[in-house]
Amino acid sequence: MEKIIFGKSVDISKKIDHQEYNGYTFVENGWLNLKEKYNMETDSDELMNVGIRSVQHQDRDVESFAHRLQKKTWDISKPFPPYDKTANAPIGGRKRIKSLIFKGQEWMPIAIYTPTKNCIRTQMTGGLIENTLHDGGDDAEFADFLTTAAYLISKGQLVRTEKEVESWLINDCKLGGYFPKQTIDKLIDQICSLDEEGLILMKCVDRKDATDYCKKYLKKLKKGDDNFGLDFEKDCLLMSPSEVNSYRILGHMIENAKEKKKTNVILYSTSFNPTKATNRITANVKELKYTLVGGLCHLINHDLPENWPEQLRFEEPFESKLLNIIGCIPQKVGNKTHESKYASHDIINVEDY
Repeated sequence: MEKIIFGKSVDISKKIDHQEYNGYTFVENGWLNLKEKYNMETDSDELMNVGIRSVQHQDRDVESFAHRLQKKTWDISKPFPPYDKTANAPIGGRKRIKSLIFKGQEWMPIAIYTPTKNCIRTQMTGGLIENTLHDGGDDAEFADFLTTAAYLISKGQLVRTEKEVESWLINDCKLGGYFPKQTIDKLIDQICSLDEEGLILMKCVDRKDATDYCKKYLKKLKKGDDNFGLDFEKDCLLMSPSEVNSYRILGHMIENAKEKKKTNVILYSTSFNPTKATNRITANVKELKYTLVGGLCHLINHDLPENWPEQLRFEEPFESKLLNIIGCIPQKVGNKTHESKYASHDIINVEDY
């Protein structure tokens, strides 16, 4: 039961524990002959992380990982890479396989399992779980779970309902102790927002991406265009729809009004669901214009003297000429108008969102 790895003897008979995986039964610890299985080459389809990793391993990543692995030598106190005996293929540990081949090592210790259900969902979920457990590789990230979910949805192995997705993440993937609840909820929301082919329906942009987009939009404007000459840093507010941000915009309006300046607003969505994105933006703009800004007239009108001429009171709701909602970043995938405008760094009106 002993083999040589990196010039040192590794005895797997001393390994008495193993990792449990949903959908698999542990058989025994053993050895994988990399020369016999892969002919010491790393280009096998088995060694691709399609459906498990959001980004595939690059040669330079494997080279660096192999160097670290060699320096540390093989630690038998850590779980061995899991191997599917029925499929005769790795469940996880593909980067470790590539690294050992890269360093000319012929053997790798493995934990051998047989599937209780021979399906894609069992195999993919097992590989994903393995990336949350071992210390000898890259941790599974948010995007990896999304990638696996998208793959399973496209193969008809995962139903896009909140109940089913939550069960898969909590019961199958054992994420309860890996991510905080807030992250899991966000992951559930994003997975449920994929289409039936597992495709993302919204371009997800962070604030930096949204800022860069807005700067490119303003830069391409020509004299005579609406909003020409605006400086993003000095003249514009970039906001996602929320009650807090509405009050922030109102605060900026009051300060800018003292200098007789307009408050220019561009909105972007942080939602993964196109319908939710539309509803939130529409409701947010309505609240801002007619409840917050528009509602100021009630405060002023009711604070005026009783004998104040009716014609000098503010109309209700008050509409401010100093609020300029430029529009929104178009983020809907599969929507021709959104995709065309996004490609040209254009802004879409709230009404057309």
